[in-house]
Amino acid sequence: MTRLLSGFFLLYSSIYSISISSADGTTINLGQFRGKKLLIVNTASGSRFANQFESLERLQQQYPDKIVVIDVPSNDFNHEPLDDRERMLTKALPKTHPGYIVTTGAHVKGDEISPLYNWLTFSMSNGLADNPVAGDFTKFLIDGQGNLEGVFAGSVDPMDSVLQNAIAN
Repeated sequence: MTRLLSGFFLLYSSIYSISISSADGTTINLGQFRGKKLLIVNTASGSRFANQFESLERLQQQYPDKIVVIDVPSNDFNHEPLDDRERMLTKALPKTHPGYIVTTGAHVKGDEISPLYNWLTFSMSNGLADNPVAGDFTKFLIDGQGNLEGVFAGSVDPMDSVLQNAIAN
């Protein structure tokens, strides 16, 4: 659901009904990833967890047929000093072109929360639980049927065995 200025909410019945904008301006309908798991991570280049960018890349390379990693840059915790253009031109991302999806910057909390994060964080949309984002690099794992499978704190590295096991099973 998305909070509209009038105070009403727009409900999304499925994560697959949501579209996102990649950093290069391409619109991506999440429905095209049915059957694969999604790992959605709110990132910030100035975060204490910024070393996880390379782990996100390794994770996508390790499970290319099983998972789609989606990096959602956000300054909601005041750790992303770069705008979309600057982020793409700097070394904020891995030195190689990331093999995962990088979106345009988005709000992951508050009144301007993006439709994707509204679905991830509100039980009225995801059908499971309220999961407010508490900091950078919070990870949301969606199963191949579009259900919220797990939420992992920013401190959990993408290559951690806990996350690896959730992806592999």
